[in-house]
Amino acid sequence: MKALVVMVLLLAAIVPPASGQPEGGSVGRVLAPRTHLEKRRIEIDADKMHFSGNGARWLRQNLAAMLRNRARNTGQVEVAVTGRQYRDIADSQDRIHDSGRYSPKSRRQVARGQMVAPTDQYRVTAVANISRERQSGTFPLGRNRVKLDRTKTRATVTLIIEPVVIYSGLSDEGYEVSGEAANSDISVSGSLSRSRRYGSYRTSTSNVEAELLEEAASNAVNEFIRRFGPPRTPEVPKSTSK
Repeated sequence: MKALVVMVLLLAAIVPPASGQPEGGSVGRVLAPRTHLEKRRIEIDADKMHFSGNGARWLRQNLAAMLRNRARNTGQVEVAVTGRQYRDIADSQDRIHDSGRYSPKSRRQVARGQMVAPTDQYRVTAVANISRERQSGTFPLGRNRVKLDRTKTRATVTLIIEPVVIYSGLSDEGYEVSGEAANSDISVSGSLSRSRRYGSYRTSTSNVEAELLEEAASNAVNEFIRRFGPPRTPEVPKSTSK
């Protein structure tokens, strides 16, 4: 019993009384500032997308920018430059430092070796198709007969988006999304009167296919963004995490 009392007294002398301070204290503690390296950075390269279908031309020119902008606007990721855009920016950075014509202040603003690398590459397979359905008929209208032609144009865009973690080369869970848009072009013609044998009425737009493809692609990308949920921070290999 005497030995137990002595041990309690020794512990009381060694361990300081508890205070309201969190464990470890707060003096000199500095929170690390947020940096680019704390956020997932994706690479969407237009040159590495695969397109098919009779509407692929419009998609090839516009899809990459649409995906980059919508993904960036979620606030969940940053978009790293890639492909030709990367080469152009890297060449500009090298030119500033290697030409000897720029001021030290300019070179500090564009520091060599400070470009931010992507953590993930998004591989995209896109199928875009335009289809048409035509219906026509002749109908009595009083003493006259009119001909009605209706052409329905439909655009369908399907995207398969596969994220690949760059440092490991392994695929993350991908996305398959689709979007549609349709338009009806109506033409009415026939013998309306003796003085005017034929009359006609049409509803259409001059660039209806491009407009429908843009709407269908936008719907598909919106569905992708609705389901979009990449990890908040990049995966760093254990060998380089220290």
